[in-house]
Amino acid sequence: MSDKLFELVKSLSKAEKAAFTKFAQMGGKKEQLDYWKLYNVLDKMKEYDEEVLQKKLKDPKIVKALAKKKWELSNNLLKSLAIAQGDKSVEGEVKQILVYLPILFDKKLYKEVQSQLRTAQKKAQSRELYLNLIELAEWEKKLLFVDNPKDIAEQFEALIERLNEYQQLSHTYRTLLNLYGQLNLLREKDFLLKEDESQEKLKLISTNDLLVGEEIETESNKVNFLFYRLKGILWRLEGNYVKGFACAKKVLETVENSYLKKDIKRYKDALCNYLQAAHFAQAYDAFEENLDKLRELFKRTQENNKEDVSFLNKTCYLGLVYYLNNQKYEEGIEMTKEIEDNWERFTEYVDPSFQLTHCYNSMMLHWVVNDLRETAYWLSKILNFGPTHKRKDIIFAGRLFQLPIFYDMDDPNFKNRLDNVQR
Repeated sequence: MSDKLFELVKSLSKAEKAAFTKFAQMGGKKEQLDYWKLYNVLDKMKEYDEEVLQKKLKDPKIVKALAKKKWELSNNLLKSLAIAQGDKSVEGEVKQILVYLPILFDKKLYKEVQSQLRTAQKKAQSRELYLNLIELAEWEKKLLFVDNPKDIAEQFEALIERLNEYQQLSHTYRTLLNLYGQLNLLREKDFLLKEDESQEKLKLISTNDLLVGEEIETESNKVNFLFYRLKGILWRLEGNYVKGFACAKKVLETVENSYLKKDIKRYKDALCNYLQAAHFAQAYDAFEENLDKLRELFKRTQENNKEDVSFLNKTCYLGLVYYLNNQKYEEGIEMTKEIEDNWERFTEYVDPSFQLTHCYNSMMLHWVVNDLRETAYWLSKILNFGPTHKRKDIIFAGRLFQLPIFYDMDDPNFKNRLDNVQR
């Protein structure tokens, strides 16, 4: 039986559990809080069972008010997570200050409001948090009317101009973000956008006023990232790989020369996008350098989710193709080891066509270097892949290639294999 609170408890990382332990002990009470007792029991359970839970609690008061105690635990867990999130993100810190401002303002502590406001504005500007900057500008307005300086009219006009700039940047960013989301959803359904309906939707995206030009005039890193990321995809869809690669370079430059580099997911995306665009444009000058950066990122930070595995899959595919084409066989063999090490994750998240492509490329590489044992290993993955309508060409090629491969290996069952292929 499923339980939402149990699922929340089980989703906590070690760091989040430690933070919640500190949070629950903040009151300094000697006796354990009821919700803390409930948390400890749930944390030790492998599967949720309400009868087992009530027996393990051993406290009739908690059992009698279990629904209320569950609510208390859920509420405190979320508070703890919110505090932890706020402590580790600039946006969280700004949001916390925005909670303090009305309290300080109501108490007429205007100097402290001014101090907190400046801190929040500095943090928000460092991460281009336009919606927060708009809200902070409104607080700046309130303070301006409280102070009522002699040049209030001039200061107010300057503030309105800045506010309009934030609103314009926020609108541009949100519009580009929505267009990027629409394009990604469209490609998930029809990757090559061959269907008539897909083409119509693509035209609506590509003819948006923000995407008509080849450049965008803004110093915003967030806006530049999205603009050139979108334009790069659109150019590649048109078959203009040179312009697509130029956009990919700008995306990577934007990330590496700004705070965006601290966002590991975004940095991986920018590097993957660069490698893909370079592959299509056959522009390999900095390919290996950026491939090494991406592989190093995966060594330091690896998550078991679809998006991260997708980045890793593209890295392995593009890297192995590059090494094969450039006869860098030792580096290619290292890449096949990475593919093997992550095979379980690939089978969970990666499309079968990519899985089969990895097998085929790995097989060919080991065959070229005359490592027949590894060649046969990757061939067996193709021959035993299981039912799929994807990459029938690779499966058929595998059946044919087994003849020369097993012949070279002096396989005692070679005649049976020959008979099977002929049938």
